[in-house]
Amino acid sequence: MLFNYIKIAIRSLVKKRVFSLLNISGLALGMSACLSIFYYVNYEFSFNKSFTESENIYRAYFSRQMEDGKFRVYKSPAAGLKVRLDDVPEIESSFRMANIDYQNNSIIYDGREGRKIIEQTGVRFADADIQKTLSLELVSGSFESMNEPMKVVLSKEVASKFFDPQDAIGKTISVSGNAGDNDYEIVGVIEDLPSNTTFSFSVLLSMPSMEKVEGVKIDDDWDNWRFRTYLKCALPIAKMNEVLKNHILEEDTFQSDETTWYQIEKFLLPIYD
Repeated sequence: MLFNYIKIAIRSLVKKRVFSLLNISGLALGMSACLSIFYYVNYEFSFNKSFTESENIYRAYFSRQMEDGKFRVYKSPAAGLKVRLDDVPEIESSFRMANIDYQNNSIIYDGREGRKIIEQTGVRFADADIQKTLSLELVSGSFESMNEPMKVVLSKEVASKFFDPQDAIGKTISVSGNAGDNDYEIVGVIEDLPSNTTFSFSVLLSMPSMEKVEGVKIDDDWDNWRFRTYLKCALPIAKMNEVLKNHILEEDTFQSDETTWYQIEKFLLPIYD
Protein backbone atom coordinates (compact mmCIF):
# COMPACT_ATOMS: atom_id res chain seq x y z
CA MET A 1 0.00 0.00 0.00
CA LEU A 2 2.74 2.44 0.97
CA PHE A 3 4.66 1.57 -2.20
CA ASN A 4 1.61 2.44 -4.29
CA TYR A 5 1.30 5.84 -2.62
CA ILE A 6 4.96 6.57 -3.32
CA LYS A 7 4.61 5.49 -6.94
CA ILE A 8 1.53 7.71 -7.44
CA ALA A 9 3.33 10.67 -5.87
CA ILE A 10 6.34 10.23 -8.16
CA ARG A 11 4.09 9.98 -11.24
CA SER A 12 2.29 13.18 -10.19
CA LEU A 13 5.58 15.02 -9.73
CA VAL A 14 6.88 13.87 -13.10
CA LYS A 15 3.62 14.68 -14.88
CA LYS A 16 3.50 18.24 -13.50
CA ARG A 17 7.19 19.08 -13.47
CA VAL A 18 6.95 22.86 -13.47
CA PHE A 19 4.21 22.97 -10.83
CA SER A 20 6.11 20.49 -8.65
CA LEU A 21 9.37 22.41 -9.04
CA LEU A 22 7.72 25.65 -7.95
CA ASN A 23 6.09 24.04 -4.92
CA ILE A 24 9.23 22.22 -3.78
CA SER A 25 11.40 25.31 -4.33
CA GLY A 26 8.95 27.48 -2.40
CA LEU A 27 8.86 25.01 0.48
CA ALA A 28 12.65 24.76 0.58
CA LEU A 29 13.04 28.56 0.45
CA GLY A 30 10.48 29.06 3.22
CA MET A 31 12.13 26.49 5.47
CA SER A 32 15.58 28.00 4.84
CA ALA A 33 14.33 31.49 5.66
CA CYS A 34 12.62 30.25 8.83
CA LEU A 35 15.74 28.44 10.03
CA SER A 36 17.94 31.45 9.22
CA ILE A 37 15.68 33.79 11.19
CA PHE A 38 15.56 31.34 14.09
CA TYR A 39 19.37 31.08 14.12
CA TYR A 40 19.82 34.86 13.95
CA VAL A 41 17.32 35.58 16.76
CA ASN A 42 18.81 32.84 18.95
CA TYR A 43 22.31 34.23 18.29
CA GLU A 44 21.30 37.78 19.24
CA PHE A 45 19.51 36.71 22.41
CA SER A 46 22.47 34.58 23.52
CA PHE A 47 24.93 37.49 23.77
CA ASN A 48 27.09 37.25 26.90
CA LYS A 49 25.11 34.26 28.17
CA SER A 50 27.95 31.80 27.59
CA PHE A 51 29.66 32.94 30.80
CA THR A 52 29.00 30.86 33.91
CA GLU A 53 26.23 32.41 36.04
CA SER A 54 25.88 35.25 33.53
CA GLU A 55 22.60 36.21 35.19
CA ASN A 56 24.65 37.32 38.24
CA ILE A 57 27.17 39.43 36.32
CA TYR A 58 26.53 43.17 35.98
CA ARG A 59 28.20 46.28 34.61
CA ALA A 60 28.08 49.56 36.49
CA TYR A 61 26.84 52.73 34.86
CA PHE A 62 26.32 56.35 35.82
CA SER A 63 23.97 59.02 34.52
CA ARG A 64 24.67 62.65 33.88
CA GLN A 65 22.33 65.62 33.64
CA MET A 66 23.04 67.76 30.58
CA GLU A 67 21.24 70.76 29.10
CA ASP A 68 19.38 68.56 26.63
CA GLY A 69 18.46 65.88 29.16
CA LYS A 70 19.96 62.79 30.80
CA PHE A 71 22.24 60.18 29.29
CA ARG A 72 23.98 57.08 30.54
CA VAL A 73 27.73 56.71 30.78
CA TYR A 74 28.96 53.13 30.83
CA LYS A 75 32.45 54.16 31.84
CA SER A 76 33.05 54.83 35.50
CA PRO A 77 35.57 56.30 37.94
CA ALA A 78 36.76 52.76 38.35
CA ALA A 79 39.95 53.48 40.27
CA GLY A 80 37.93 54.62 43.25
CA LEU A 81 34.89 52.52 42.48
CA LYS A 82 36.87 49.27 42.58
CA VAL A 83 38.11 50.08 46.07
CA ARG A 84 34.52 50.63 47.20
CA LEU A 85 33.26 47.43 45.57
CA ASP A 86 35.94 45.41 47.35
CA ASP A 87 34.43 46.60 50.64
CA VAL A 88 30.94 45.33 49.81
CA PRO A 89 30.53 41.83 51.29
CA GLU A 90 27.61 40.98 49.00
CA ILE A 91 29.87 41.17 45.92
CA GLU A 92 31.64 37.92 45.03
CA SER A 93 34.15 39.56 42.69
CA SER A 94 34.63 42.61 40.50
CA PHE A 95 37.06 43.89 37.91
CA ARG A 96 37.94 46.98 35.93
CA MET A 97 38.84 47.09 32.27
CA ALA A 98 40.42 49.86 30.21
CA ASN A 99 40.52 49.72 26.41
CA ILE A 100 43.80 50.94 24.90
CA ASP A 101 43.23 50.01 21.26
CA TYR A 102 43.45 53.73 20.44
CA GLN A 103 47.20 53.41 21.08
CA ASN A 104 47.64 51.36 17.86
CA ASN A 105 49.35 48.46 19.58
CA SER A 106 51.63 45.83 18.11
CA ILE A 107 52.86 42.67 19.80
CA ILE A 108 56.56 41.85 19.42
CA TYR A 109 58.20 38.54 20.23
CA ASP A 110 61.91 37.82 19.86
CA GLY A 111 62.29 34.06 19.51
CA ARG A 112 64.82 31.63 18.15
CA GLU A 113 63.53 32.17 14.64
CA GLY A 114 63.94 35.93 14.92
CA ARG A 115 61.63 38.82 15.66
CA LYS A 116 57.93 38.56 14.87
CA ILE A 117 55.62 41.58 14.94
CA ILE A 118 51.84 41.65 14.56
CA GLU A 119 49.36 44.48 14.86
CA GLN A 120 46.86 43.58 17.56
CA THR A 121 43.49 44.87 18.72
CA GLY A 122 41.64 43.78 21.84
CA VAL A 123 44.38 44.99 24.19
CA ARG A 124 43.04 45.82 27.64
CA PHE A 125 44.25 46.60 31.13
CA ALA A 126 42.26 44.41 33.52
CA ASP A 127 42.16 43.24 37.13
CA ALA A 128 43.05 39.67 38.04
CA ASP A 129 39.47 39.02 39.20
CA ILE A 130 38.27 39.11 35.60
CA GLN A 131 38.97 35.38 35.49
CA LYS A 132 36.87 34.71 38.59
CA THR A 133 34.03 37.00 37.50
CA LEU A 134 33.69 35.72 33.94
CA SER A 135 34.94 32.17 34.67
CA LEU A 136 37.46 32.39 31.84
CA GLU A 137 38.80 28.98 30.83
CA LEU A 138 42.57 28.65 31.04
CA VAL A 139 44.65 26.74 28.51
CA SER A 140 47.76 27.16 30.64
CA GLY A 141 49.06 29.29 33.52
CA SER A 142 46.91 31.26 35.96
CA PHE A 143 45.77 34.76 36.91
CA GLU A 144 47.50 34.75 40.31
CA SER A 145 50.35 36.98 39.13
CA MET A 146 48.02 39.48 37.43
CA ASN A 147 48.08 41.49 40.65
CA GLU A 148 51.69 42.36 39.82
CA PRO A 149 52.91 44.89 37.23
CA MET A 150 54.12 43.90 33.75
CA LYS A 151 52.20 40.61 33.52
CA VAL A 152 49.99 39.57 30.60
CA VAL A 153 47.43 36.92 29.69
CA LEU A 154 46.90 36.09 26.01
CA SER A 155 44.05 34.47 24.17
CA LYS A 156 44.81 31.12 22.55
CA GLU A 157 44.52 32.66 19.09
CA VAL A 158 47.08 35.40 19.81
CA ALA A 159 49.50 33.04 21.58
CA SER A 160 49.33 30.61 18.63
CA LYS A 161 50.72 33.30 16.32
CA PHE A 162 54.03 33.15 18.19
CA PHE A 163 54.38 29.74 19.86
CA ASP A 164 52.56 26.71 21.25
CA PRO A 165 50.03 28.07 23.81
CA GLN A 166 51.03 25.29 26.21
CA ASP A 167 54.63 26.57 26.20
CA ALA A 168 53.85 30.29 26.50
CA ILE A 169 54.18 30.69 30.27
CA GLY A 170 57.29 32.59 31.31
CA LYS A 171 58.02 33.99 27.86
CA THR A 172 58.29 37.75 27.34
CA ILE A 173 56.49 39.82 24.75
CA SER A 174 56.66 43.54 24.08
CA VAL A 175 53.58 45.71 23.58
CA SER A 176 54.46 48.61 21.33
CA GLY A 177 52.14 51.56 20.83
CA ASN A 178 51.68 55.27 21.36
CA ALA A 179 52.64 54.78 25.02
CA GLY A 180 56.01 53.32 24.04
CA ASP A 181 57.48 49.80 24.13
CA ASN A 182 56.95 47.79 27.28
CA ASP A 183 57.89 44.20 28.11
CA TYR A 184 55.39 41.85 29.75
CA GLU A 185 55.81 38.35 31.12
CA ILE A 186 53.17 35.86 29.96
CA VAL A 187 51.48 34.26 32.97
CA GLY A 188 48.45 32.68 31.31
CA VAL A 189 46.67 31.71 28.10
CA ILE A 190 42.87 31.59 27.92
CA GLU A 191 40.47 29.97 25.49
CA ASP A 192 39.20 32.28 22.76
CA LEU A 193 35.96 34.09 23.54
CA PRO A 194 32.82 33.13 21.61
CA SER A 195 31.63 35.43 18.85
CA ASN A 196 28.36 36.23 20.64
CA THR A 197 29.84 38.44 23.33
CA THR A 198 30.40 42.15 23.76
CA PHE A 199 33.78 41.42 25.37
CA SER A 200 36.41 41.64 22.64
CA PHE A 201 39.68 41.36 24.53
CA SER A 202 42.50 39.12 23.36
CA VAL A 203 45.43 40.58 25.35
CA LEU A 204 44.96 41.31 29.07
CA LEU A 205 47.61 43.46 30.71
CA SER A 206 47.72 43.45 34.52
CA MET A 207 46.10 46.53 36.04
CA PRO A 208 49.16 47.52 38.12
CA SER A 209 51.00 47.83 34.81
CA MET A 210 48.80 50.80 33.92
CA GLU A 211 50.13 52.80 36.84
CA LYS A 212 53.71 51.95 35.92
CA VAL A 213 53.39 52.51 32.16
CA GLU A 214 51.00 55.47 32.00
CA GLY A 215 51.35 56.96 35.47
CA VAL A 216 47.61 56.46 36.05
CA LYS A 217 46.41 56.12 39.63
CA ILE A 218 44.53 52.86 40.08
CA ASP A 219 43.64 53.21 43.77
CA ASP A 220 40.96 55.49 45.19
CA ASP A 221 40.79 57.99 42.31
CA TRP A 222 37.30 59.31 41.46
CA ASP A 223 38.40 61.66 38.67
CA ASN A 224 39.54 59.08 36.10
CA TRP A 225 36.60 57.90 33.96
CA ARG A 226 38.48 55.62 31.55
CA PHE A 227 37.28 52.30 32.87
CA ARG A 228 34.39 49.90 32.60
CA THR A 229 33.51 48.13 35.83
CA TYR A 230 31.85 44.71 36.18
CA LEU A 231 30.84 42.73 39.24
CA LYS A 232 29.31 39.41 40.21
CA CYS A 233 26.79 38.94 42.98
CA ALA A 234 23.89 36.63 43.78
CA LEU A 235 21.57 39.28 45.24
CA PRO A 236 18.55 40.46 43.20
CA ILE A 237 19.54 43.49 41.15
CA ALA A 238 17.08 45.84 42.89
CA LYS A 239 18.53 45.01 46.32
CA MET A 240 22.09 45.22 45.01
CA ASN A 241 21.41 48.68 43.59
CA GLU A 242 20.36 49.90 47.02
CA VAL A 243 23.43 48.37 48.66
CA LEU A 244 25.76 50.07 46.17
CA LYS A 245 24.06 53.45 46.40
CA ASN A 246 24.70 53.43 50.13
CA HIS A 247 28.40 52.81 49.46
CA ILE A 248 28.91 55.03 46.41
CA LEU A 249 26.80 58.14 46.87
CA GLU A 250 28.71 59.19 49.98
CA GLU A 251 31.74 60.05 47.84
CA ASP A 252 32.53 63.75 47.37
CA THR A 253 32.11 63.36 43.61
CA PHE A 254 28.38 62.85 44.15
CA GLN A 255 27.90 65.16 47.15
CA SER A 256 28.82 68.48 45.55
CA ASP A 257 25.93 70.84 44.80
CA GLU A 258 27.50 71.55 41.41
CA THR A 259 27.90 67.96 40.30
CA THR A 260 25.88 66.69 37.36
CA TRP A 261 26.76 63.06 38.04
CA TYR A 262 24.30 60.79 39.79
CA GLN A 263 22.54 57.45 39.53
CA ILE A 264 18.93 57.17 38.42
CA GLU A 265 16.63 54.19 38.82
CA LYS A 266 19.43 51.63 38.63
CA PHE A 267 23.16 51.49 39.16
CA LEU A 268 23.72 48.11 37.49
CA LEU A 269 22.77 46.46 34.22
CA PRO A 270 23.00 42.75 33.41
CA ILE A 271 25.79 42.11 30.91
CA TYR A 272 23.35 40.54 28.44
CA ASP A 273 21.16 43.68 28.25
